[in-house]
Amino acid sequence: MNAKFLLPLSFILLAVSLNAQQNGRIHGDIIVQLKPGYGIRELIQPLRELDGQSTGLSIASELSAPLRIWLLQVDPVSVDDAKLLERVRRLPQVQDAQFNHLISMRETVPNDPGFPQQWQWVNTGQNGGTPDADVDADLAWDITTGGTTATGQEIVVCVVEGANRNHPDLQGNLWVNQAEIPDNGLDDDGNGYLDDFDGWNPVNQTDNIPSSGHGTTVSGMIGAKGNNASIVSGINWNIKIMHVNVGSLTEANVIAAYTYPLVMRRRYNQSGGSQGAFVVATNSSWGIDNGDPAGSPLWCAFYDSLGVEGILSCGSTSNNNVNIDVAGDLPTACPSEFLISVTATNRNDVRTFSGYGTTHVDLGAPGEQIVSLSLNGGPSNSSGTSFSSPLTAGIIGLLYSAPCGSLGYQALADPAGTALLVRDAIFNGVDLKPNLLSEVKTGGRINAYNSLQLLLQSCGPCPKPFGIGISSVIDTSATISWSSSDSTLYTNLRWRAQGDTTWNVLENVASPVSLYGLLACSYYECQLEDICSDTSSSYTSLVSFKTDGCCEAPQNLAISSLSDSSAAFTWQPLLAATAYQALLVNSGDTTMLSGIAEPSLSLDSLLPCTDYSIQIRTVCDSTLTDFGPTLSFTTKGCGACTDLSYCPSNSGNATEEWIAQVSLGGISNATASDDGYGDYTGISTDLYTYQAYPISLSPGFSGFPFNEWFRAWIDYNQDGDFEDPSEEIFNAGTASSATVSGLFIVPGDAVPGFTRLRVAMKWNAEPQGPCVQNFDYGEVEDYCLNILPGTPLIATPRFLLTPSQPLIPAPVFPGPQFRMRSWATSCAIAKWEQLYGLPLMRTTPAQ
Repeated sequence: MNAKFLLPLSFILLAVSLNAQQNGRIHGDIIVQLKPGYGIRELIQPLRELDGQSTGLSIASELSAPLRIWLLQVDPVSVDDAKLLERVRRLPQVQDAQFNHLISMRETVPNDPGFPQQWQWVNTGQNGGTPDADVDADLAWDITTGGTTATGQEIVVCVVEGANRNHPDLQGNLWVNQAEIPDNGLDDDGNGYLDDFDGWNPVNQTDNIPSSGHGTTVSGMIGAKGNNASIVSGINWNIKIMHVNVGSLTEANVIAAYTYPLVMRRRYNQSGGSQGAFVVATNSSWGIDNGDPAGSPLWCAFYDSLGVEGILSCGSTSNNNVNIDVAGDLPTACPSEFLISVTATNRNDVRTFSGYGTTHVDLGAPGEQIVSLSLNGGPSNSSGTSFSSPLTAGIIGLLYSAPCGSLGYQALADPAGTALLVRDAIFNGVDLKPNLLSEVKTGGRINAYNSLQLLLQSCGPCPKPFGIGISSVIDTSATISWSSSDSTLYTNLRWRAQGDTTWNVLENVASPVSLYGLLACSYYECQLEDICSDTSSSYTSLVSFKTDGCCEAPQNLAISSLSDSSAAFTWQPLLAATAYQALLVNSGDTTMLSGIAEPSLSLDSLLPCTDYSIQIRTVCDSTLTDFGPTLSFTTKGCGACTDLSYCPSNSGNATEEWIAQVSLGGISNATASDDGYGDYTGISTDLYTYQAYPISLSPGFSGFPFNEWFRAWIDYNQDGDFEDPSEEIFNAGTASSATVSGLFIVPGDAVPGFTRLRVAMKWNAEPQGPCVQNFDYGEVEDYCLNILPGTPLIATPRFLLTPSQPLIPAPVFPGPQFRMRSWATSCAIAKWEQLYGLPLMRTTPAQ
């Protein structure tokens, strides 16, 4: 009998009843999902008290930004958190809420690490086994060994736990984020994760993936490198395995971990494959025995969120011989159609130690005495649903590599539909087994070859043309191109003007095809079908396009170059144009430029640092169109503040707090929320070198006053960044809901001219720097400052002891080389701070 591998006492499996399940949670933790448009801190005020007692409610962490899921904490000793949970669920801004339950790994103790043969792939019937109890991997490998789709998309399967990423038999099959530069402290690809090169570890917010024997065995099932004469093979000889650490086994960590593949696949879909990662499956070899999905609505709903982006999730069911339909289980009793629940079978296709259920357990997969990788090299012999589940996830990856030319395009055009297509191929491809008919929903054990064949049939013995594109469109012609599968003999193309009922048919054509005799400025539509040896694909969906030749205003007006005295512009050319006209406006002065023959324009003799606007219209013989959209621009020559390209920085949420007031010299700017970033470079003031200046910064709030932390920088050397040590002019040192003030000295070596001031405010924590994007809660504002040469002055205590002395000019101290070398100077600074109640921020450490 197989015994379940147990984690430390804090992770003991949960009992059958819900009351017992509540004991298998972190008391005081509440996971909450907000409705769109609401902020987490709007919950704080109505939940500060429960039955007249303070709840001590605090925000622990944001678990999933795209799904608005947060972890809250209260003191479970003084607060009835079950009663508080019910109150949270009733709040109008809450989508759903639940407790944070404990989870356990689903494996049994490895019992034969020297077992040499991976029967799960090809079962020879040795040791009393049934020869057809394997997944027919050898037959599937005759068709594909994984890696990429037929159209070259790199297939990624996400393992939600750590692994030995240095294992020799995983090398070449590990996913890394190529758009990220490792360990440079920046979010290079803008996905919201800093330095996520090797994957993500939400526990410590790094890509440091901990080594795990269990996760290494799981990874080996999916993609131990095949055909390399080393140790073992995964179901994919070639694949990319993404690792996301789940950390301590709680639902909060599960949600945080699942968010990473969700974000990466969503970016892939939205960018057409140029960003993110083509994640097709996740694997979770852990869960909660007897878990009730009704108590974990956010966890269960996450599988639908992943599925919408095209990700199927595989979950290993319980290693207890119980009916999951009756006893419950998490996650495998979750109702999502994008979750595949897997139980374990042995060499004879018999389920012995694991859970079953014809409603919630989808299929069986080899999981008893399977052979995969051990932690530090060599094969392992392991048992548990922990290994049936990644076998299934690996087959999902293998199916996406099928030689089906349209599958990759389908995955981009309809991610969720394509995921369900692959799922159905898995369900319909199982080997039916009499003993499983009454134990799992499909009645069978997974078979990679059968599912691959079914997917190719759905792709069709004669798949439709794919990758259809329209190019070289002019007024009377257009070119249509496409791709076809290897089984295609030729293609038929039909086209017509929109509104016509009769098709023009071109038979037996090959890509590309040019259509002639079209009417100018008209809409057309076309369809294609492929003809194979004994069947046809049927026609594709309609593809529409518009011919050129319309007399209309130009589009896509853009600046191609800009200097202090010149500017160049381009726009989309129009065949109907005989010429173009431009309207240039500067401070009310209007200039009309005519006779422009090409869709481009260069202007000289412009004034430096001057605001202009320009519009373009088309001349068609004797007809003039209206002017197109206005493009506003400012010539260079204003100084570094606007001439240089400074790093972007902004908050991702400024609906509840923002920078309300910035006061410095002649700047006194009061503002409301700027949605995370305010460009006030049109506002400036003069600052003199060697002079000391007070700065005052105030937060603003929509309701509850939160604690905010301010920092500010000036680009003194005008090199386009704020990286020099002396360029930080203010750091509040703590978070506060009140106005904060300080004093700084403009160093003597500051470069004269216009330069930039940046102010950053962040909720409850120090802003990480001047170049952080999409940080949580707060705001960033930019201003211009005009640095002018000043005269060094020497401070004396007597000067400062006169309260009537004007603030500016003030006693000053020489710039970056300043050191406190005398008692008199130290006393002067102390008295300044006493008189004006402002701390003096020194540009270098005092000695």
